[in-house]
Amino acid sequence: MPVIRLEKVAKSYGAVEVCRAIDLEIADREFVTLLGPSGCGKTTTLNLIGGLDQVTSGSIFMDGRRVNDLEPIDRDVAMVFQNYALYPHMTVAQNIGFNLKLKGSSQDEIRLRVRATAESLDLLALLERYPSELSGGQQQRVAIGRAIVRQPKVFLFDEPFSNLDAALRNHMRGEVKQLHARLGVTSIFVTHDQEEALSISDRIAIMREGRIEQFATPDEVYSRPATTYVATFIGHPRIDLAPIQLEERSGTVYAKAGKAEFPLNQTQRHVLSSHGGQLDASIRPEHIALAPRGLNVLINDVQPVGPATLVRFAWDGGSAVARLNGMVRLNTGAHANVAFNSDHLLFFDRATGKLINTHEQGTLHEILA
Repeated sequence: MPVIRLEKVAKSYGAVEVCRAIDLEIADREFVTLLGPSGCGKTTTLNLIGGLDQVTSGSIFMDGRRVNDLEPIDRDVAMVFQNYALYPHMTVAQNIGFNLKLKGSSQDEIRLRVRATAESLDLLALLERYPSELSGGQQQRVAIGRAIVRQPKVFLFDEPFSNLDAALRNHMRGEVKQLHARLGVTSIFVTHDQEEALSISDRIAIMREGRIEQFATPDEVYSRPATTYVATFIGHPRIDLAPIQLEERSGTVYAKAGKAEFPLNQTQRHVLSSHGGQLDASIRPEHIALAPRGLNVLINDVQPVGPATLVRFAWDGGSAVARLNGMVRLNTGAHANVAFNSDHLLFFDRATGKLINTHEQGTLHEILA
């Protein structure tokens, strides 16, 4: 049984529909991230689950019980906010133990549980400090500690690392991932940062305009995006789409994008030949390589990024970006030859934007001009 289930959950503010008939099931001990751009409804969805806002229609279930009318305190969830929400006049120990005090726990129990929580988050030396004496990362750990000490069934994280610098954000991701592995508490995490979502999640719900576009593992949303929106939203650098046509020559079927042509394997050929609609194709940057007899392209941009080089290029009929290993010597405005691993091409129905499943592992094919 899923711990959390949303059935046709919708939320409107007047005429503005923020969440639209959301269906979602989250399993026990699962770490799920709601990912999407600003305004897509991810924080509103989190607030609806936590009881901080009320649904306009639909139902939310926890452990099989409908909780639409339950107050947040009765849903047994703990929330970690973007702005930490610490009490400035309280010490770290008092902030962590505040909810236990409200529940009427004894001083001995509060002291023991606060100390155990602080030890798990490396906060023991800071228990007598005030929030103003802490760094941003320390404050965020205190906020997480305040949630942990309650021992809830569900953790809700609302963009908790967005106020931290890049290095500290990466460190906190690792801490939260380790914390989840240790505690095993069902967790829902909201972010607009795809790298964050891909690195810490069991599954990711990618949201767009109040709907869930795809709900799958990090590998699935990256390698098998359900729609063109997911394909272009996930991954850096952003991939391009190119309209294609099918052409058969000498028993081989090619997908053609202008002067580029991609020989199709048996599965691709069968599925695409019977599809009948207009098609778009794309490919991830790591599945493109320089090749002596490949497609001749014009180099538009070269960006060294440490262990790799990003190369954006174009040809008559399309454009793409390659991620090449190491430091590659190419000049903007020059020409080069590239090859595509055509078994990793992604094909989409242009009318619906949905992925056409032609997946089959294969070898590198050189695409000849």
